[in-house]
Amino acid sequence: MAEKQLAQFSLADGTTFLVEVEKPESRGIERVSLGGKQVLKARQTFEEALDQIKPVASAVITKLRDLNQPADEVEVKFGLKLTA
Repeated sequence: MAEKQLAQFSLADGTTFLVEVEKPESRGIERVSLGGKQVLKARQTFEEALDQIKPVASAVITKLRDLNQPADEVEVKFGLKLTA
């Protein structure tokens, strides 16, 4: 089982929150102390990380709308794996 660690993510408005992540490679992270605990601080905002999903979701929606016989209902699920 992969080692877990806390990572601090920021929102565009400056709000921060912690998530448990698998211990990442050293690129893209900064180690910081928070309340006496060592955590990883993501170098991009949470919104920037989620921006990578938008083109994928848009492509799925576009392709489904272009079907010759559109479905009455479609369910698409995305799984997110967070790393700092």
